[in-house]
Parts: sequence; structure tokens; C-alpha cells
Amino acid sequence: MSSRFLPVLPAAVAGNPVDVNQSYTKIRIVFIDSAVSDRQDLVASALPGSKVVLLNTNENGITQIGKALAHYRHEVSSLHIVSHGAPGSLQLGSSQLDLAAIEQNCHDLKRWSNALTEDANILLYGCHVAANQRGHEFLRALRALTGAN
Repeated sequence: MSSRFLPVLPAAVAGNPVDVNQSYTKIRIVFIDSAVSDRQDLVASALPGSKVVLLNTNENGITQIGKALAHYRHEVSSLHIVSHGAPGSLQLGSSQLDLAAIEQNCHDLKRWSNALTEDANILLYGCHVAANQRGHEFLRALRALTGAN
């Protein structure tokens, strides 16, 4: 992962219309696995107002994300995860998030949706995560549990 990370632009900057009646209390959280090189550059390049959480490489990342999200109720509009990846998997701390882990941790992952807004996005930044059929199945399973795009 290099420092060429480009943050997601807010709707108004990206040229999309903005609903002036929309509440702007929505939260953007960026989780960065500590094993990613250039992580400090990524932290520094996060959009203003983003909450950045570094995942400890010695602890289960699925659990770490769950604990951080437990503080929110339908307030997180975008959840970004930056980590090393492979087709159909992400390295999250000491754990691997893949189809088997989704099945084993389905209750924990389902609880993530309690923090997410109705139209929330989960954006994954990891090499080859969505590659091939395994990657597509992984994304479908994660979306089914969390309800996020």
C-alpha cells in the first residue's frame, strides 16, 4: 500500500447534489491496520472530521472494529478499512476477515450495522480483495450482514 491513497470526497465536492435539510452529524470512520506501511501518511491524509482508528496487529481486528462501532447508533455514514488484502480476504489486526471468518463472526459483524446509517458505505482498501469469484462472494456476504453498500 503506498501513500497514493486518495480519500473519498464528500458529495458536494464530487459534484453530486447535497440535501440542505440533511443532518450533518453523520460520522466517517477510517480503520487502518497497523501492518500497512505508510500508515502515518494515511492517517495524515484522512479527510478533516474523519475519526481514524489504528488496528493493533496483536489483537483481533474484527473485535477492535466492533468495539469502536459500539459507541454509535446509526450515525456512521462511511466506514473505511485500509489493510493488506487478498482475493476474498482482509488482514485485520491478528485476524483474517474472509468467508470463513464472516460465517464464524456473523453475530459480531451483524452488530456493525447498529452503528451504520441506512445508506452507509463500507469502503475496503486492500490489494485484490474483490478479485475473482471469491472476492465477489466475500463482498456479497459482508454486505448481507451489515446492510452497507
